[in-house]
Order: sequence, then C-alpha cells, then structure tokens
Amino acid sequence: DTIAKVIEDLRDTDPDDPWHVCDARRAWADRLAALDGWRPIETAPKTSQSLLVWCPEYKNVYVVTWVMAEVSMTGRPFWAHFGGNGCLMEKPTHWMPLPTPPQETP
Repeated sequence: DTIAKVIEDLRDTDPDDPWHVCDARRAWADRLAALDGWRPIETAPKTSQSLLVWCPEYKNVYVVTWVMAEVSMTGRPFWAHFGGNGCLMEKPTHWMPLPTPPQETP
C-alpha cells in the first residue's frame, strides 16, 4: 500500500536531528495515517457496532465489537472478534469503521 509505505518512511527518522525535522515528519505521518482511515484505539466507539482493529504484535486485523461488562460472563468488558474463541487476546492499537458494503444489484 503506497500510503502505508510513505507513513513508514516518514516515521523512519534520525532521533538526534537538531532541526526538529523528525518531529515534523512524524506529524505528517500521523496526518497521513488519519487520512488512511486508521484511528487510535482510544477513540473507538465502545458499542455493539462492528469495527476493524489493528493488532501490531502479530500484524493482524480483526472485525470486532465491544462487549460491555454488564453482559460479559467475566464481568469485564472486552473486544470480541468474529472467529477464534471470541475474546480478542491481542492488544489493538488502531481502529477504523468497516467499509461501506457493495450496492446490491437486482
């Protein structure tokens, strides 16, 4: 993906840069990431709405929904994914809405 490559290149900077160019490059990377649709997980709606989440540990994307503590068997809220054991074991860092479904043709 071209945008992802640009973001990666912008974030790959010299931390000892005396001119603060690195800060500007990281800021641009964050802005491009936002345009790409990924948002920090802290901003995800904690509702029954299905979302895509990014888990960087194993580079996985899941379709998830939030399970509130009141309906959880453990009494704790969690991200549930569709497939596997249901409870998302990886820690997501970013989310995005699901894409718009295709238009049905008669």
